Amino acid sequence: MKWIVKMMLVLLMCLPVQSWAFPNEPNGFRDLYWGESLEEVQQTRHLSFLENTHSIAKAEVYVAFLREDEEKVVSGIPIAGEMLVLGFKENKLIAIVAAFQDIDNCWEYLKGAMERLYGKAEFINGDYMWTGTKTMMLLERNFLSGQIRLCMVDLQKIKNIDQEMYKSGW
Repeated sequence: MKWIVKMMLVLLMCLPVQSWAFPNEPNGFRDLYWGESLEEVQQTRHLSFLENTHSIAKAEVYVAFLREDEEKVVSGIPIAGEMLVLGFKENKLIAIVAAFQDIDNCWEYLKGAMERLYGKAEFINGDYMWTGTKTMMLLERNFLSGQIRLCMVDLQKIKNIDQEMYKSGW
């Protein structure tokens, strides 16, 4: 998917900058943790295969439907479609995306809630990014689709993918 390529480009822009952990840095999202296998995630969530990406990451992408007992909101903002998009590389969880509708004041409210929880973000090309030692989060807004996306990636795994890319002469 395009979001994986975008995340790789954002990561490449940040490589010269030393990463510092941000406050309350997550190791995934809710009960989804970096490095969990596909089988482990399937034990707690209903997944539907979406695609094998043809991007640099070559990840498998799944839709994870929110459970009935699970909060359907993040900081009071409803998660669009009551689902998350998950990326797996070599059978390990490396990315989680939550989407929201860009209505009312959702963008400002979600950005403000994240900055209160995770500290000041870097502002890059209209998006907000938090880079820690294990997780990178990107809050992006698409005016054309009217959607807000919160992309979270396993920073260590993405760095490994980046190193593989350099070794292959990309």
